Amino acid sequence: MDMKRNDIKLEVKAEWLECPCMRGLNIVVKIKNNENKPYNGTLRIYVTEMNSRWKNDGGERYHFSFLEFASVENISMDTKGEFYRTVILDTKQHFPDIYDKGKNNVAVIAALFQQEWHVGYADPPKGREFKAHYLDAVNISIPSNVPPYVSIYYPKEGHLYIFGREIFKTVRTIIVGGIVAKIKTWDDHGIKKLELYEDGKFVKNLEGDEFKWNGKGFHSIEIIAYDDIQSSIDSIDALLL
Repeated sequence: MDMKRNDIKLEVKAEWLECPCMRGLNIVVKIKNNENKPYNGTLRIYVTEMNSRWKNDGGERYHFSFLEFASVENISMDTKGEFYRTVILDTKQHFPDIYDKGKNNVAVIAALFQQEWHVGYADPPKGREFKAHYLDAVNISIPSNVPPYVSIYYPKEGHLYIFGREIFKTVRTIIVGGIVAKIKTWDDHGIKKLELYEDGKFVKNLEGDEFKWNGKGFHSIEIIAYDDIQSSIDSIDALLL
């Protein structure tokens, strides 16, 4: 069945509350029904991390990974009607590190789904039907400046490497004979500086997207990426033999 979207306008604005009496993420949603009929839908407000704390199987950080719902509710609007909702989310309940260390890394996504469901199919489709709710409107708000993205994707955590070649998964990262570590970075205004640290001590500024890692014993490396305002960090621990 072809998807038929309703004519709905959705706006979302998120900002951090800084007053001493209350701290949290203040989210305001405004929805306008432009249809010549009443509308019923389900509003979902997602709180996401732009540079995720989690990585995929390839060793790269996820983008816009889901943290928690700020709100999930069914809504109704009259013909040409409007809907407003304000949510104050205390992120300390489930993710206490966000406000102090990662509030500039948060994006809020508001999505409005049709309440009527249709049968959807996975791939391969046979025997894998599910209830699909079509999306009518979506918008995003980033309450602060986007931090730089940095990810050490090679070597990956929990793998054995021998002379730079990935062998198999292990309990911890083990590197035999050294390795050329690889990183990925991105920033909307450009990366201004990349710093390499080993065991908490500054080593050098990086000029490219890879560097040699040699040594003996258990060590950790950190990469700090800077833009004009903020910085982001990624790290990995490994046993070097």
